[in-house]
Amino acid sequence: LMKKILIALLFTTFFQLPMSYASVEQNEFKGINLSISYPLIYLDNAESQDRINSDIASFVYNMKNEYDSGGYYSAYMKNEITYEDNDVISIVLHNYAVRYPGAAHGFSWDTGLVYSKLTGERIPLSNYLNINSSEQLQRNLLDGVLSAHNADMKRNYFFRDASWAVKKVSNNYILGGNGIIYLLYAPYNIGPYSAGTIRVKFTPQAI
Repeated sequence: LMKKILIALLFTTFFQLPMSYASVEQNEFKGINLSISYPLIYLDNAESQDRINSDIASFVYNMKNEYDSGGYYSAYMKNEITYEDNDVISIVLHNYAVRYPGAAHGFSWDTGLVYSKLTGERIPLSNYLNINSSEQLQRNLLDGVLSAHNADMKRNYFFRDASWAVKKVSNNYILGGNGIIYLLYAPYNIGPYSAGTIRVKFTPQAI
């Protein structure tokens, strides 16, 4: 019964009309080998707005502080609004950093941030979806209930090499609209570096 209620709430949230969209302003820190682009979110609810922007700022300043202190030789951040309705806004931060000059390559990772526009708090994955274990997740990837997509959103049908076994259930996620949820996995977790961040796609049917 609880699962049915959660699915009903998911659809209610995703398809509620009419829409009341946030105003989004792009800000940027730029320097030598530094480019951090981040959103400022403006809502009718000032308290929620401040909570959301303060939380985003913590990721921005963590990256900039790593760069300023020499932890990163270069650092880049872009952002994308992946879904929004009257109640929630889903944002992904695309990050890339290099620790020292001459490195073979840097490292990339995506940070999913799903906020309640009513409270400004981050919404945990468990509000939408419960996964019993990493084994369940891997089994559903292998049997096609779920699909895995690389950074270019090309479906790769999951890597069947044992070295890419699902070892943990990520709590890093974004909403994609139409009832879709994506779990985010950084390179080397369930796929090679060349795949970039892998998105594990949950359709309403899969949920």
